[in-house]
Amino acid sequence: MAPSATRFSGPFVLPRSAEIKARTLRRGVWSNLIERSFATDVSALRVSEIMYNPRPPDEDSPISQQDLEFIELANSSGETIDLTGVRISGGIEFDFSSAGIFDLPPGGVAVIVSDLEAFATRYDVSRILVAGEYRGNLANGGEKIEVRDTLGNIIADFSYSDSWEPETDGQGFSLVLSELALPPAALGNPESWVAGQIVDGTPGFADA
Repeated sequence: MAPSATRFSGPFVLPRSAEIKARTLRRGVWSNLIERSFATDVSALRVSEIMYNPRPPDEDSPISQQDLEFIELANSSGETIDLTGVRISGGIEFDFSSAGIFDLPPGGVAVIVSDLEAFATRYDVSRILVAGEYRGNLANGGEKIEVRDTLGNIIADFSYSDSWEPETDGQGFSLVLSELALPPAALGNPESWVAGQIVDGTPGFADA
């Protein structure tokens, strides 16, 4: 056996999503290498808040308006979600495998941002679970957002529009999912979203 290998003589439990490479040994002969990927259930993950066109920064600020964008994701279930391998694509790209967090507890909320340094000028990051920075930006007129698990299965696939809630289009308010219990297929319906009640949004917290 290779020094890096682990020997199992019976069933075992994977603590999170993972790729397994295995061989079996029978009568002194090793089998061919078998590779399989396993994913935990992340179907309860919801995009819960979108700040796609933030309030502009001060005129003398070196920060751009796009730097202040963010997306919030929430765990709508009563079980901890393993975020390993969860990927977000569309106008932006983000992979939770490279994030600093992997487990999202029941009711937990994580935020991904355009620019962490810029985000910290407007929000108290010590009180917000920020998973990291995404690549790309959210279009002001509307954008496709796709969330997939580690096996590539679609968790959510929808597009928002600035016509849904005019207050969210550059006036400082975010799009907020009206109910976390909504099925993923409903995220593309304008009726599923409302304008937030707090200027600059409530990343990391439930909207008041």
